[in-house]
Amino acid sequence: MCVKRESCPICNGSHHFSICFRNRHDDDLSPKRDTDNVISTAIKTEVNSVLLQTCAALIDVKNEQEVVRLFLDNGSQRSFVLKSTSEKFNYPILRKENLSICTFGAKETEIKTLNIVKIKLKNRDDPNLCIEIEAVETEHISITNLPTPDRNIDKKFRYLKNVQLADSYEFNDEEISILIGADYYYQVVTGRITRLNKNLVTVETLFGWSLQGQSTDSEDLLTMSVIVNESNISKQLSEFWNLENSGIEAEVSDEENIDNDIMSEFEAEISYQNKRYKVKFPWKPNMKTLLENNEEVARKRFLKLRSRFKNDSSLFEDYKLVVNNYLSEKIIERVPFEEENLKHNIFYLPHRAVIRTDKTTSKLRIVFDASSHAKSQLSLNDCLHTGLNFIPNLFFSINQI
Repeated sequence: MCVKRESCPICNGSHHFSICFRNRHDDDLSPKRDTDNVISTAIKTEVNSVLLQTCAALIDVKNEQEVVRLFLDNGSQRSFVLKSTSEKFNYPILRKENLSICTFGAKETEIKTLNIVKIKLKNRDDPNLCIEIEAVETEHISITNLPTPDRNIDKKFRYLKNVQLADSYEFNDEEISILIGADYYYQVVTGRITRLNKNLVTVETLFGWSLQGQSTDSEDLLTMSVIVNESNISKQLSEFWNLENSGIEAEVSDEENIDNDIMSEFEAEISYQNKRYKVKFPWKPNMKTLLENNEEVARKRFLKLRSRFKNDSSLFEDYKLVVNNYLSEKIIERVPFEEENLKHNIFYLPHRAVIRTDKTTSKLRIVFDASSHAKSQLSLNDCLHTGLNFIPNLFFSINQI
């Protein structure tokens, strides 16, 4: 009997090719490359809002002037004013009238005896442009706040660059207090209408140009998710510990050098006075002189805050209590009289109330806005160093490495 012997076709050895060591693929022994998968999503959203004929006007209140928002509606036979607004500004009551009120969707009219009050409204830029109206007191005018034009509307339409807009984005949070009906509508509008596009027109009124129609604001929102799959982290960790044990220090980056310089300068300027530490602002190089006076922005913010106080006396009392507490604890201090009228640039910090009803101790705290700035100007935060970034160290701190 003859047994046929076949040699391995790979190495010519006396064995079957299936058990040949050279038959193994090097790819199975080589480490797999780490892969980085990056997923990026860009979403363009269009927000359609319908602008109605709204205006902002001035009224005189005890030798001062307040801003109220109006809604021009020639579909209403009479003009109306919120009862809360009428009582707040003490509008004079001329008479009472029995009126048949029929609201939208109602099947029957309702007869009510309502006060008729007298109101004088002025243009915000030119008080000589004014009108006196008689309005009916009512509990409600609009359930929701009617939107104001977009803050950049004058950049979108060349016609609006050099005209006074009747309503402004800064009054977006203010409710509609007065409705001008058909009885005074054509005394308020001048009759001039300009078409901005196929959906939007602007109407000239005593209070400026009022926009009406559909306005579309587009925004590009970029949402990025990054998924990194590390399949061979053990080797990297091994190299990390070997580097530390060998006494070799990693090279310090330029950014870390800057952070170290900032901290050194910051610590050198710390002083202890009157049982508290005193530090200087960490100014960026040559930025202190670039900070402009923002009094106008701060004043507008304060007037808006004061308007809230007049509508909410309890908020005013709580706010006043916190301010007095800050003064007594020397968290804030009064500006010396001799420094109030200095000619050099002064930066004002607008402030607002943050209310947390879930807190058991301090339900109201005051937040100072160092990011406030006028258009095309720098804020205080822009001119100061932000400090060290401790986020990269959080992982090691949490895991006690």
